[in-house]
Amino acid sequence: MRVLGVIPARLGSTRIPHKPLQPLAGEPLVTRVIQRVQRLGLVDELVVATDSTMVARVVELAGVQAVLTRPEHESGTDRVAEVAARPEFGDHDVVINIQ
Repeated sequence: MRVLGVIPARLGSTRIPHKPLQPLAGEPLVTRVIQRVQRLGLVDELVVATDSTMVARVVELAGVQAVLTRPEHESGTDRVAEVAARPEFGDHDVVINIQ
């Protein structure tokens, strides 16, 4: 069974501006989430779904694929669904929304 982990990371948060890029112990929050997921070893592939090229750059520097998604999504789940529907991820049996 192939498992795809998707971390939705929207730059335009109203509660915490630029939330995925906010530092946590000296590194961007999104990088910390990536590290934790990788340590668990539960996914065969990990991607970050984002509407921001700034977030995408940080994610790719961390060695993870970033997928640019449409900006109009109302939730992280919508962003994950867009990624899951793409043909390049169709060989996965399970998609995990990691928030």
